[in-house]
Amino acid sequence: MTLDENEVCCAELVLARYFTEIGKRQWCPVKDVVCFVKTYSPHTRKAEIKEARKRLGIESQSFEGSYCWKWADERSPEMVWAEKSKNIFRGIQDA
Repeated sequence: MTLDENEVCCAELVLARYFTEIGKRQWCPVKDVVCFVKTYSPHTRKAEIKEARKRLGIESQSFEGSYCWKWADERSPEMVWAEKSKNIFRGIQDA
């Protein structure tokens, strides 16, 4: 299966938004995070979300059998969200 780079980029954007608005720097259930991503980027597949998580350095840990993710990058999720938004907007303008 080939990853769609546009969808990975969208997933990065939405993950940064999630951790800006909801997750901050706390552990969040993966099912909640994925549901949020799928709401704002419905064509993004789980593999693309997983790749976006890795690229953003979001940590994953199991707590009593449930996996949770946490923003771990030095950069704030707000900064990453703004950066990704600009990149996507530039791509739309260039198209």
